[in-house]
Amino acid sequence: MDVGCAVGRLSFELVRHADLVIGLDLSASFVRAARTLVREGQLAYVPVIEGELTEERLVRLPTDLPRERVEFVQGDALALPFPASLFATATSLNLLDRVPVPRHHLAELNRVTKTVGAALLVADPWSWAESPALPTAWLDGRLGGDNAGDSRTNLQHWLVTACRHPGASAARDASTGRCAIAATTSN
Repeated sequence: MDVGCAVGRLSFELVRHADLVIGLDLSASFVRAARTLVREGQLAYVPVIEGELTEERLVRLPTDLPRERVEFVQGDALALPFPASLFATATSLNLLDRVPVPRHHLAELNRVTKTVGAALLVADPWSWAESPALPTAWLDGRLGGDNAGDSRTNLQHWLVTACRHPGASAARDASTGRCAIAATTSN
């Protein structure tokens, strides 16, 4: 699963290594464009280059790409429309700093991935802003408090240690053995 897939660049790359890839994005126009790429193998578009200047462009998928093994759906990264433990791999690129509650997004990724052997790829520019999330919800980029420090260090530390000690922002579920990431934020 590729959450926040936009028009599917990573989804199409992943399909070379999986039987089925689901790309999910909140934007209906991105999902329509990605579905056009699946159906036709190419997409003509006219991006704004600067101000009123535009340029016609055409993107073509490689002919050997197994397009029939990728699907695109519209959905919310904070309420993934899939059952628990469905996916072996989940990606979230350039999304954590764009959702109102980043830890809830991580909790949803945790919920829909398999309990054993799942892979998670998270990458972000970490350009935290108050428009999508209040600073108390940020995972990092703060001078003080629980989330003081830089993004990479904080996220790595949080993911590695959250299930290992009492009082952390996540706990290990005794019945499943999986890390149950808390969807709340601290103040």
